[in-house]
Amino acid sequence: MSNHPGQVEVDALGAELQTIAFPQSLGAFCATQAKVYGDAIAIDYFQDGVQLSYAALHHRSK
Repeated sequence: MSNHPGQVEVDALGAELQTIAFPQSLGAFCATQAKVYGDAIAIDYFQDGVQLSYAALHHRSK
Protein backbone atom coordinates (compact mmCIF):
# COMPACT_ATOMS: atom_id res chain seq x y z
CA MET A 1 0.00 0.00 0.00
CA SER A 2 1.32 3.39 -0.96
CA ASN A 3 0.72 6.75 0.65
CA HIS A 4 0.71 8.53 -2.72
CA PRO A 5 -2.43 10.59 -3.36
CA GLY A 6 -4.58 8.95 -5.99
CA GLN A 7 -2.83 5.57 -5.79
CA VAL A 8 -6.11 3.77 -5.10
CA GLU A 9 -7.59 5.23 -8.28
CA VAL A 10 -4.47 4.36 -10.29
CA ASP A 11 -4.59 0.77 -9.03
CA ALA A 12 -8.31 0.49 -9.82
CA LEU A 13 -7.78 1.81 -13.35
CA GLY A 14 -4.88 -0.60 -13.88
CA ALA A 15 -7.07 -3.51 -12.80
CA GLU A 16 -9.88 -2.37 -15.11
CA LEU A 17 -7.51 -2.06 -18.08
CA GLN A 18 -6.45 -5.68 -17.57
CA THR A 19 -10.04 -6.77 -18.34
CA ILE A 20 -10.32 -4.95 -21.69
CA ALA A 21 -9.67 -6.87 -24.90
CA PHE A 22 -7.59 -4.46 -26.98
CA PRO A 23 -7.04 -5.06 -30.73
CA GLN A 24 -3.80 -6.71 -31.84
CA SER A 25 -2.71 -3.61 -33.79
CA LEU A 26 -3.82 -0.20 -34.95
CA GLY A 27 -4.62 -1.75 -38.34
CA ALA A 28 -6.90 -4.31 -36.65
CA PHE A 29 -8.62 -1.49 -34.79
CA CYS A 30 -9.17 0.40 -38.07
CA ALA A 31 -10.60 -2.73 -39.72
CA THR A 32 -13.10 -3.26 -36.91
CA GLN A 33 -14.17 0.38 -36.87
CA ALA A 34 -14.56 0.38 -40.67
CA LYS A 35 -16.95 -2.60 -40.43
CA VAL A 36 -19.02 -0.85 -37.77
CA TYR A 37 -18.98 2.78 -38.96
CA GLY A 38 -18.08 2.58 -42.67
CA ASP A 39 -18.26 6.01 -44.29
CA ALA A 40 -18.79 7.94 -41.05
CA ILE A 41 -16.13 10.57 -40.40
CA ALA A 42 -13.28 9.19 -38.29
CA ILE A 43 -10.82 12.08 -38.58
CA ASP A 44 -11.53 15.72 -39.35
CA TYR A 45 -8.55 18.00 -39.87
CA PHE A 46 -10.82 21.01 -40.20
CA GLN A 47 -7.89 23.44 -40.35
CA ASP A 48 -6.71 21.76 -43.56
CA GLY A 49 -10.14 20.85 -44.90
CA VAL A 50 -9.33 17.12 -44.77
CA GLN A 51 -11.71 14.41 -43.57
CA LEU A 52 -11.20 10.66 -43.50
CA SER A 53 -13.95 8.10 -43.04
CA TYR A 54 -13.38 4.92 -41.07
CA ALA A 55 -13.35 3.00 -44.36
CA ALA A 56 -10.72 5.33 -45.87
CA LEU A 57 -8.63 5.16 -42.71
CA HIS A 58 -8.78 1.37 -42.84
CA HIS A 59 -7.78 1.38 -46.51
CA ARG A 60 -4.76 3.58 -45.70
CA SER A 61 -3.78 1.38 -42.75
CA LYS A 62 -3.27 -1.70 -44.95
